[in-house]
Amino acid sequence: MARLLGGQIGLDDFLFAHVKGTAGIAKVTKSGPALGLTISDNGAGFAFVKKIREGSIMAASSVKVGDHIQEINGTSLQGCRHFEVARMLKEIEIGSEFSVSLVSPKEGMTDVGARTAGGGSGTVAAGAGKKTLRMKKDGTAEVVEVNDVVEKLKTKIDDMLEAFVGIRDDELSGQIYDFAKAAAEADELGEKLDTNLSDFEFPDDFVLDVFELVEAGGK
Repeated sequence: MARLLGGQIGLDDFLFAHVKGTAGIAKVTKSGPALGLTISDNGAGFAFVKKIREGSIMAASSVKVGDHIQEINGTSLQGCRHFEVARMLKEIEIGSEFSVSLVSPKEGMTDVGARTAGGGSGTVAAGAGKKTLRMKKDGTAEVVEVNDVVEKLKTKIDDMLEAFVGIRDDELSGQIYDFAKAAAEADELGEKLDTNLSDFEFPDDFVLDVFELVEAGGK
């Protein structure tokens, strides 16, 4: 169990074991506000690099997709959610160098297929619609239908988030979308963000832009 990234495995929660590989430290110079990085977490306090945009600041570093982020500038991230890691990266001053302690996953698992709930092959029947895997706060995962319109809205919010925070975070963007969708007015969305994501201190223009985007349905 000590070899597993996340330190645990649940029969109903994980599709494969993510085994610890090589540990290392990457030095990154924050030359601009956008790092070109998307992060996620496994719901159990372990953050991972999900995507790196080509040509970005992070693409020029030794950080790779799949790496587990252990520390930033010596501060442990164990127990942190992905949006907490995003906040820490946002707070790093532009022009400064920072260090990222990483653990890469052990390679050689690319041929392992995803295990389905019924133990089948995992093939999706024709006409079944597009689906995606969503990680939940309690560490479990669920397969949900993908709505193209909603996904486009979340992508636009992700673009806005990158412009403000400096990284992309599709889970955080999804959370902001859910708040905006449930809000009757922009002030209500602002209160939700202040209550649940106060560390980011989203400005009024960000709140208003998100609310108007979701209200208009992306038109």
